[in-house]
Amino acid sequence: MQTAVIELHRREAGRASAGLGEQMGRDARVRVFAAAAVVLAHSAYPPGNPALAALPRGAQHLAAAVFALVVSFPVNAFVLLSFMSQAQRQDPGAHRRRMRAVARKLVPAHLFWTTAFLGAHAVHAHRLGTPRDWVEAYALGTAAAHLYFIPLLVALIAAAPALGRLARTPIRAAMGAVALALSAVALRAWAGTASPWTRALEGFLGMAPFAVAGLALAREWGGIGPRPADTRRTALLAGAVAVAAGVAVAAVRAVPEHGGDLGILGWVGLNAYALAVPVLLLTVRGPASRRTFKLALYSLGVYFVHPFFVQGLRAAEPSRAAALLVVPNALGAALLSVAAVAVLSRTPLRRVVM
Repeated sequence: MQTAVIELHRREAGRASAGLGEQMGRDARVRVFAAAAVVLAHSAYPPGNPALAALPRGAQHLAAAVFALVVSFPVNAFVLLSFMSQAQRQDPGAHRRRMRAVARKLVPAHLFWTTAFLGAHAVHAHRLGTPRDWVEAYALGTAAAHLYFIPLLVALIAAAPALGRLARTPIRAAMGAVALALSAVALRAWAGTASPWTRALEGFLGMAPFAVAGLALAREWGGIGPRPADTRRTALLAGAVAVAAGVAVAAVRAVPEHGGDLGILGWVGLNAYALAVPVLLLTVRGPASRRTFKLALYSLGVYFVHPFFVQGLRAAEPSRAAALLVVPNALGAALLSVAAVAVLSRTPLRRVVM
């Protein structure tokens, strides 16, 4: 899906204004940054993991805060960009065409990579899993920790007309986004997270505010990124929110009594951070390099293939140095993923990596 958006921008670049060129660059830079953050998040260790036990307590709290912040925004950034790209095309005909394009692009990729990860699990565990496991894997993306995003994005795009009605005015968008986020919190409090179907619905409600935000911001800005006159002010505001939210999350993580529960302050901080970071990146002006555009075209493929390299590098690392090798492993996994996608893009598998 993002390939179609970027390629459309590139085809139009020769006859478009400099403003569109900047929007192309902004879109590409955010996609590359978000894909890199996904690889880093999956290379890191969540709070409480034995690999962090050797670190001093203060370093463990810092690692937990950084982990929470890194995990919070990449998928949200992809949702934001996906809906910014369709903000000006909300008529029924455009929505039907977009759904057909999404189905042609994402469904084959989702089916292919779900099968690949299910096969890898079967080889590792020496069993195929139950029919229920397979149904949930294909329907909800449970075959790997990151595959949930594809059915979630398809569901969000299917709901785009309803989300678009919430985004017609800034105030309405803000109220709708808050209501959706609170609905996700209420669902977790009521139903918990035991069922994959409940988690999927919670994910939909939790990501929908970023879809609404993407539609509302693109309408307000007239494109992907603020107008030149508003760029500095938007950057300062987004930067201030990101710093304040990051400090709030770190402060909550530093209190041992929380036991890993961020509470309402941490929840607000993470959501604010998840929106502020991509908005801040969208204020970076100037055209992107050809390499950045190429990496942006590879970002979906990197999202799909990187767990294989993350796990391979993690298996080869010495256990005593695991916490110290997170960044080198993330860099290695990212480079290997880009190389793999570059090779696969020249084969019939191009359809499932770009």
